[in-house]
Amino acid sequence: MYNYRPAVDLHPPVPHGCPLIVGGAAEWKPYLPTVPKPELDYDKVAVLMLSLIAARCDTRQTWDVCQNPRVRAHLTKEKMLGLCGTVHQSLRETADKKPPVSCAKDWHKSHILVTLALHGLVKAATLRGVDFFGRAEYIPMMFIPFFPYKCLIYSKEAVFCAGDPPHLEKHLVEHNRTGVRFQKWCSLFCTHCPGVLGGHHAPPHQ
Repeated sequence: MYNYRPAVDLHPPVPHGCPLIVGGAAEWKPYLPTVPKPELDYDKVAVLMLSLIAARCDTRQTWDVCQNPRVRAHLTKEKMLGLCGTVHQSLRETADKKPPVSCAKDWHKSHILVTLALHGLVKAATLRGVDFFGRAEYIPMMFIPFFPYKCLIYSKEAVFCAGDPPHLEKHLVEHNRTGVRFQKWCSLFCTHCPGVLGGHHAPPHQ
């Protein structure tokens, strides 16, 4: 994700067309014709560029398959899930019907539905109509106690979730130190109360 200064720019004429004013977010019109005179709404000018990258696992060759100009407040978890689903489905269609091996991402709050969907923790009603995720199978792994996660299967192939390790470690430490809410690891709730009752210092409030 890249940050940009909110601005508009004049783009040269396309073949058999007229110049365009570009800079709008994807939720609205990312460009406007110069004729007739347009009204510029700077509240709808993009400040983020969301890029989705496809990479080969064997050669590390990469392609920027989607650049999506966005307004920060409108980059919701639902829109991120739909966009990732569409890209995953498109990659499958161009790779002999084989789905991507994995989806790599960080732990930003807009990625939460993608994370949950890859772990089989989203209700079927939420995924109904969503590309790729809505058509996948989710196989429970009941042989692991207190493990609610499921394996995402598409066309008999498993699709994995690869989170950014430094981000995960940062959040793990933050949650372990907090004293203002319960933690939940898999199906188990954790609390500092027994330690406090046993004489240990309470963690700082954050």
